[in-house]
Amino acid sequence: MKIKHVLVIFMMGLVCLTGCQKNDEAKIYADKIEMSHLTEIIESFALPKRIDDVADVTWSSSHGDIIVISEYPEWESGEGHNDYYKAWVTLPIKQTTVTLTATVLYGNQIARKTFDVRVWPNRYPYLSIEQAKELTPSKIVQIQGVVVAKFDSGFVLFDEIDYVFVKEENAQLAVGDIVCVRGVRVSPQGVPQIDCDFYEKLDEKPDTFNPFTNINAITIEDLMTHDEKDSSFYGTLYQVSGIIVSESDGYYPYRFIHPIHQGTSIKVSYLTDDAGKQELRSAEDKYMSAIVMIFGYQEGEFNLLYIPGTLEENTYPYTTDDYLNMALESLEDKYNELNIYKDISLDATIGIQGHEATITWTSKNHAILSNDGKVVSPLEETIVEMKVVLRIEEKTKEATINLIIKPKEITSDISSLIALTPEKSVDPMSRYVIEGVVVGHQDRGYWVADATGAILVWLGSVVTSENAPEMGTFIRITGCLTTMGEASQFTVIFLPLSPHEILDNALPTLLEPIPITFDRIFGYNVGSKSDAKSVGLTYYGKQITITGTVVGTDSNNVWKIHDPLNPSRWILLTNLASSTRIKDLEEETITITLMVSKIYFTNDTSHDDYHIGTFGGVYFFDYDLVEGGE
Repeated sequence: MKIKHVLVIFMMGLVCLTGCQKNDEAKIYADKIEMSHLTEIIESFALPKRIDDVADVTWSSSHGDIIVISEYPEWESGEGHNDYYKAWVTLPIKQTTVTLTATVLYGNQIARKTFDVRVWPNRYPYLSIEQAKELTPSKIVQIQGVVVAKFDSGFVLFDEIDYVFVKEENAQLAVGDIVCVRGVRVSPQGVPQIDCDFYEKLDEKPDTFNPFTNINAITIEDLMTHDEKDSSFYGTLYQVSGIIVSESDGYYPYRFIHPIHQGTSIKVSYLTDDAGKQELRSAEDKYMSAIVMIFGYQEGEFNLLYIPGTLEENTYPYTTDDYLNMALESLEDKYNELNIYKDISLDATIGIQGHEATITWTSKNHAILSNDGKVVSPLEETIVEMKVVLRIEEKTKEATINLIIKPKEITSDISSLIALTPEKSVDPMSRYVIEGVVVGHQDRGYWVADATGAILVWLGSVVTSENAPEMGTFIRITGCLTTMGEASQFTVIFLPLSPHEILDNALPTLLEPIPITFDRIFGYNVGSKSDAKSVGLTYYGKQITITGTVVGTDSNNVWKIHDPLNPSRWILLTNLASSTRIKDLEEETITITLMVSKIYFTNDTSHDDYHIGTFGGVYFFDYDLVEGGE
């Protein structure tokens, strides 16, 4: 901790000079001590030992229970502290004026100078970490413990019983520091943490301190199934082992995966320090153990912060049975409940970590699906059981895999698909063919429109010239119908099953934009999923034109169009490529034409910030936008 030079609030008293008859020089040096640049005392501070390197100073305190003056401890040496005393501050129950007396000795001359300083009360109740984590959010608290892990975004404090993550960016602390923290109990995504208002280092553990001496090992399975409401779990350090794999998700760039059951994994938060992410990157696809902190719970999964410098490579003792189990799991991931529309080539072998398993397939319904994958299209969806036998050397493993044989694909106009949208993203999906013109790109998909409406073709990855057709291109594409965010909104998503075909067809005549008002949008009184779908039958994939005020959000690519007459009503607008243009019009009233992509039937006040009954829309460059409204 950097020393804070002589700090006090007010010079309340007069200079008191005593000692030798001739003490003018000592008085001069005493008068050089100034403590007028603070407005309050809330933490420990430094007091000088010498003035101009010629006059010695000693100090006394009128309230030794509030301000104690001593030499700086050894763990703070080497930072200029040899030239200062440390005034340790213990905040009192109520505001207290403490008199500090400086005694200056110059030769045989003595002069004294007093300062009345005001020490502010401690409004933070002292609790154990366990008690602090049980507090309701927004409560203030004071805790004390030893730093056992340090990150750019904060640190982990341990009081010999429980752990907690303290949010404080780039804190000047190290592992082993004994620290007092005053702050606010916060709860991001329901996870108990302390948002630091102030911290002070009180001492430090010896060099032999090992924060991981009593760390318990935990399996990935136990991590996945732990009770997310267990507040004591968060902030705790554990040793976890798994294969490290990278992810395309920017928020969770890495995972620890079970070495056999590949679907069993735990994700690592992007708030892991850059050094830690670099270590994970260098260990990709290796079976490693690591010390981690249980950081958060989001999207139905726990996530971790990896503690840099704790990776250790291990060797997992695989057996032939393990390889067979892994091969079967991989086969099930690929084929089980796969939708089949035409003849399929069934794998004859599968490779697992240098071992090859042979596969024998046997159909239990040869009238629909043969052993070698030949399909006779049924009149209705049919599940065919396939017996599989995997063999590695002399060992075998049997299982049953279900394949879903679909009727022939259905060609449909886009508007008719809206009513067929599944209730949930996990519901069975039928196969459809649509034809239309590409009218807009967005971050991970593109919009196709025909004469009846438009639909979002979802790629799940960033749109590029390789995976998406150009704007204005007439295409034919086969895919399945699904939805997204079904817990809060009605959406229609088209998942492509094969690459699009570009056709040399005449472009369709698209629907004209529908003029609409906020009164009309909120007049539907949407309050349920069925309400949202009913409104979606009219507006999803349609252009609407509305007048409103542009308002920004905390997100870089999400904006809102507010009702000019009622700011509590708005539609949520995903900017995409037009973000710069919209940003330039913030707080302006505009008339804008956009594509309706969502109908909300719940409230949200966090990142997305939407209301029951509001629309979500997408704005593209070639849509009309009139500054100042109509």
